[in-house]
Amino acid sequence: MGSNVNLSHLSKEELLEEIATRDDMISSLKQEIQKYRQLFHSRKIAVSAEVDSKNFRSKIIQKDQKTRDIIESAFLVNEFLCQLEPCQIDDIIKSMYPLDAPTDSVIIRQGEHGSQLFVLEEGRVQVSKDNQFIRVMEAPALFGELAILYHCERTASVKALTPCRLWAIERKIFHAINVNAAKSKHNAIFSMLRRSQHFKKFPDNCLHLMADLTTEEEWKYRTEMTNHQCFGRIYLIAKGNTLSSF
Repeated sequence: MGSNVNLSHLSKEELLEEIATRDDMISSLKQEIQKYRQLFHSRKIAVSAEVDSKNFRSKIIQKDQKTRDIIESAFLVNEFLCQLEPCQIDDIIKSMYPLDAPTDSVIIRQGEHGSQLFVLEEGRVQVSKDNQFIRVMEAPALFGELAILYHCERTASVKALTPCRLWAIERKIFHAINVNAAKSKHNAIFSMLRRSQHFKKFPDNCLHLMADLTTEEEWKYRTEMTNHQCFGRIYLIAKGNTLSSF
């Protein structure tokens, strides 16, 4: 903000101009803060407003192995969705349904509230923002993920440059699959803690909290961990075997 600048040498006109500049800066910062508040609020709505995942079953759409591989590859190179568990990606792929978009058709329109994620299996699409060209995407490609992750408006438009074959999934199904996966993982960790000799006498609320706080690690075959690396940690072996010397 430049609050440490010496203003004593400025004339009255220069001082008034400096004050006006800083007022504009403060106003701009307030607007930015309001944008972040709105975005934060929309994300909270996205979490709370999704469908109840209890007893939820999505419809399985049959696909050949080539199509499954194309969709999976699009997920694995996406910076947000590559972090999903393999079982989550598999359930999402099973639930995706086909769409055909003719040349020049608008698949996503900027500013609309999106409810679908798309994977482009065949064809080419053009991405634009504020009517300005951004890039061309060719199959396989994934787009539309931000709107279903954060329940926000579409940030760009996507138009088919050629006849396109797409696979889509609705936001409510996407979230239900991920909520169910999180619940299953939590319950599995809780059961492991309950069976453990160290924790079996702990109350359920304590075990549930511990299950929420656990993080997952994968150790490759013959990975060695030193006492120093394990200090202050408790490990539960979910899969595989270990040999301990301490």
